[in-house]
Amino acid sequence: MQDIELVSQIATLKWLAGGDTEGSRQLITAITAGRVGLELFERITRSNELDQLQAQVALKIADYVNKHPRASEDELVRVVRAELAAFRQAVQLL
Repeated sequence: MQDIELVSQIATLKWLAGGDTEGSRQLITAITAGRVGLELFERITRSNELDQLQAQVALKIADYVNKHPRASEDELVRVVRAELAAFRQAVQLL
């Protein structure tokens, strides 16, 4: 459970128990509005998908470098260019 989920659950529990109902209701409303707004932003911008694609490219390049520590500079450039081309192609498919 993430911190924001824990705070939300505490506010919900307090609200359901009848204590500080107005403050709890306002907190739950603010948290929910923030989470919905963030989810909509991420869906519109597809930032999560881009972040994942970028991480995959970095991991593939790092994996190649680790497996081929004596690769020439030309070979490294070829691999990086190929991974970047694959990244561009994946981004266009989004």
